[in-house]
Amino acid sequence: MKTHVQQSGYGLGSEIVLTLVGTASLDLDILLAQVWQKIRLFEERFSRFQPTSELSKVNQIAGQWVEVSSEFLEVLTLAISFSKSTEGRFNPLILPALQRAGYVGSWPNPVQSNTDLDYRQREIHAIDSIKIEGSRIQIPEASALDFGGCGKGILLDQLADFLSGKTNNYWLSLGGDIICCGVDMNDQEWSVGIARVGVQGIIGSVKNEGGEKCAIATSGTTKRRGTQNDTEWHHIINPVTHAPAETVVCTATVCAPTAAAADVYAKCIVISGLEYEKEIFEKKGITAAAVQYDGLDGIISVYSQGSQIKLQNE
Repeated sequence: MKTHVQQSGYGLGSEIVLTLVGTASLDLDILLAQVWQKIRLFEERFSRFQPTSELSKVNQIAGQWVEVSSEFLEVLTLAISFSKSTEGRFNPLILPALQRAGYVGSWPNPVQSNTDLDYRQREIHAIDSIKIEGSRIQIPEASALDFGGCGKGILLDQLADFLSGKTNNYWLSLGGDIICCGVDMNDQEWSVGIARVGVQGIIGSVKNEGGEKCAIATSGTTKRRGTQNDTEWHHIINPVTHAPAETVVCTATVCAPTAAAADVYAKCIVISGLEYEKEIFEKKGITAAAVQYDGLDGIISVYSQGSQIKLQNE
């Protein structure tokens, strides 16, 4: 007999929704509690808003060699790899510019800052300036790391790996970045709606065809924004200009083999716009994407291998 558990909560600065589907022989409540524990441990290690996190400790002694955990090294190595594969469009050393733009404190209170975690006077550095020797790392003096651009995706991939072999039917959403697998309680493929910018409703949906694992991430300039010194800002920073990206893209929803890749490439599409959008469809393993443009009412670009993304009017 099929059963399921679902819980929602708040973490990583976002709403979290977790759904597990299985049989009565599975103790889904225990499994769900283990997933929550992994989320909390990840946040405690990588949050830029917690002074005691491993990330904060690394940032506070920038310029010095420091021994890091294997978990930290894994995330840092992935972030460096994505930075190189995107030619610097993604840069985990962007934190000082993000704070200067206005995103200092934890959402939804971005202006509330902890002085010990304020890096606005520090500089942006290229990814090659990070040094790794075994389990020791050194980030440049007067720099600061932030894994916010890939952290939710990396965690989703870790959670999917953890669930593999325990249950093959799940839906995990961290702030709208989603990884799903198998089927729902009604033995149907999972369906993810893509919200329409500016008005209520959806432009279409994504399905995990054949019950295959599917990773989906949306990035854009319509949320996590504010005003500082009478200047509007959003949280997608262009590593070239060190300022919120000036872009015609409102949102990009990307499906990719991993949630980390979907997370990173969705942001890169927002930053670089149409030219980069076409390039990464061909080269980066993206299986589907839907891009909505600012000021171009009703115009949506869709790329899909097969029928993974369907528009509402199809």
